[in-house]
Amino acid sequence: MNHLQISTTEIQQQVLEFMNDLGITPVNENIIIDGTLHRYRTQEDRPTEKSGAYCIYPDNLPAGFVQDWRKGVKSEWRFNTDNLPDDQRAYLNSKEVKREAELLRKKREKELERIRIEASERARILWEKSRKNVSEHPYLKRKHVKGFDLRLDDQNALVVPLRDVYGNFKSIQWIPQKKNALKNFFPNAPLTGAFWSVGIGDMCQIILIGEGFATMAKVYELTGYPCVAAMNCYALKPVADSIKKVFKDAKIVIIADDDAKTVNNPGIYHAQRTCKELKLQGFVSPPFKSPDDGTDWDDFALKYGDEQTRKLLQEKITWLCLTDKEREIFENKQKLANLASVLDPTVQLGKQDFVGGMFPKKFVSAIVAPSGTGKTMFMQKFVSDLSLGGTIFDGVTDDEPSRKSLIFAGEAGYELMIRRGASTRWKVNPKQVIVIDQYKFETNNMTVSIDSSDGWTNIKQLVEIYKPDIVFFDTFSSFHDRDENKANEMKPLMKKLADLARNFSIAVVVVHHSRKRTARERSLSLSQDDVIGSSIFNRLIALIGGIEPLKDDEKTL
Repeated sequence: MNHLQISTTEIQQQVLEFMNDLGITPVNENIIIDGTLHRYRTQEDRPTEKSGAYCIYPDNLPAGFVQDWRKGVKSEWRFNTDNLPDDQRAYLNSKEVKREAELLRKKREKELERIRIEASERARILWEKSRKNVSEHPYLKRKHVKGFDLRLDDQNALVVPLRDVYGNFKSIQWIPQKKNALKNFFPNAPLTGAFWSVGIGDMCQIILIGEGFATMAKVYELTGYPCVAAMNCYALKPVADSIKKVFKDAKIVIIADDDAKTVNNPGIYHAQRTCKELKLQGFVSPPFKSPDDGTDWDDFALKYGDEQTRKLLQEKITWLCLTDKEREIFENKQKLANLASVLDPTVQLGKQDFVGGMFPKKFVSAIVAPSGTGKTMFMQKFVSDLSLGGTIFDGVTDDEPSRKSLIFAGEAGYELMIRRGASTRWKVNPKQVIVIDQYKFETNNMTVSIDSSDGWTNIKQLVEIYKPDIVFFDTFSSFHDRDENKANEMKPLMKKLADLARNFSIAVVVVHHSRKRTARERSLSLSQDDVIGSSIFNRLIALIGGIEPLKDDEKTL
């Protein structure tokens, strides 16, 4: 008994089972066992596609390989002798048969190499004989790309030259005129490491590698970077590997297709895998809003325009090619640019909202006066009128809506305000005036200090709870322990208050003291120079209202 007794049917059955286990089952189960390469249509292929391939040698112990280009699966196969009779299995696994098989393998490889070399030469001759004028080809017009070094054969199909990294001609790809027609390669010509390229030179700093001619032709037109088309996602890794070995200093970026409608998205999967295993800069994929919009960057340019595509590609590629330090600088520049504004006369801002006709929302204001002048009385009258709405201060404004005030009371606590309200008999809506008594908080081991982390958190939470239109701090010095004469200590406090005003869209008012004046100065009106503390206080305040006694002892703003 010998190995010739293994029937073709047995070999076919095992090959089909092997394909099924790998998930690359052919549509047509007629497996040809003749030691040559065969392409076949898989279950996932469209009618015009043939992603599967196999080559099975029947002699000695049958063996070969099967693969699926779409899924990136390639696996060697060998006939399983487990179910054969013992003597036949022993013979097929003997040293003699294995030695014969190895000799046949080397002979086949040598013959296959000869066939490939001859096929490459025939492909080169065909390409050189092809016509050069391709500008009117329907495929190029559909894709909106130039023909570069492509040519036309006798059937008016585009001929794409494929070379290796050293410039050796390897094969060609045919692109027919008809839309969605199958793109074929020259029979038996080698494809591993073969690609189409444009812009490649000795001093390449950045090289872009993608799948097909149209995609990389468009990317080259838009970016100007040297571009390489590996012809499919499964060839990305071998092509990138050969490019990296020759262009050692170049930064390599994969221009990935997004095959969102295909099982396991092979475009993204193989781009990620190639970048990870070869330690490349990374990959960029087109950010389509829907999988129906397309798969590659040429599709993206057709849908959104060359200019938007150019900008997006340039930003993504630039980012991937930066060092960590360069990225830090780049991000900072982006932040600076985003924060800058132009003086545009067409910009329309909403009308500034003043609470009570006096204090602007989203800003910090101040009430300043000498001790004993009536700052707190002024504030209490203002919030009382504001709580009712209508007329404020007997005519400052006459149509003010009812607004809520939140008062952080320091020197003048809640009890004093209640007594003053009773003596003045000012009408007030108690639901619209909330008083936070600093003394009461401190006796309960809580704080509302502006320069304390806990205190500032409590202040913000109280604003969130009561949602006031205006917030008062009476007096400002009661709520911090900083040196008011030092700008570096005052600035952080003022920034906190400014953030409070902007973030909650409220008016913030600090009640503050003016400096002591000489007898000669008392005859002059108050000015900004009379405010206690660093001049930075004046610079960071939107509005300062001064209160001073007139000769008839009336208090006024």
